[in-house]
Amino acid sequence: MRKPLDKSGWEKVVRQGVLAGEPMKTIAANLSCSTSCVRDYMRRHGISAPGKGGTPPRVELRARAAEATLRELAEVKRYGAEDIGPKLGVSASTARTWLKRLGIDFPTNGRTVYKWDTTGWERTVLPLYRKGVPVPMIADKMGCSTSTVHRWLVNSGFAKKRKTHVW
Repeated sequence: MRKPLDKSGWEKVVRQGVLAGEPMKTIAANLSCSTSCVRDYMRRHGISAPGKGGTPPRVELRARAAEATLRELAEVKRYGAEDIGPKLGVSASTARTWLKRLGIDFPTNGRTVYKWDTTGWERTVLPLYRKGVPVPMIADKMGCSTSTVHRWLVNSGFAKKRKTHVW
C-alpha cells in the first residue's frame, strides 16, 4: 500500500496533472482517490481544471506542440488539412481545427468533397423543377436530401426561402 501524500505532495501531483492536460480521472488514480475528491481539492486551492479557465484543453496543448510543423506544412509548403492530418497522425478534420484555432492560413486545395455528383446539376435539377416535379422526387433522383436540392434552388435564385413556422 502506498504511503499517503502530505499537502505539498498532493498539490504537486495535481498541478503536474493539470499542466500535462491529464483528465481528472487520471489525476485521481495517481492520488488513489475519487475524481470528486480531486475536484474539491482543486476548488479549495484555486486550481483550474483541465480545459477550464486558465489551462487550455488537451486538443489545444497538442496543437501548440505541433504548431511549428503545422506552420511549415501549411504556410511554407502550402499543404491542405487533408495532407497535413495524416503526416501528424490525426484526421484531416482535426488538422483543420488546429489550423483554425492557431490562426494559420491554409489552402483548401480545391478538395471540397461531396457525397453526390454536383457537376451539371443545373442540367438535371432545373428542368425537373421547372416541369413541376416535387423537390423530394428530384432529391431521390440526385441521391441527396431535399434540403440540399432546395438550398441549390434558393442559392441559384430559382426558389424562395421556405417559411418557418413559429409555434
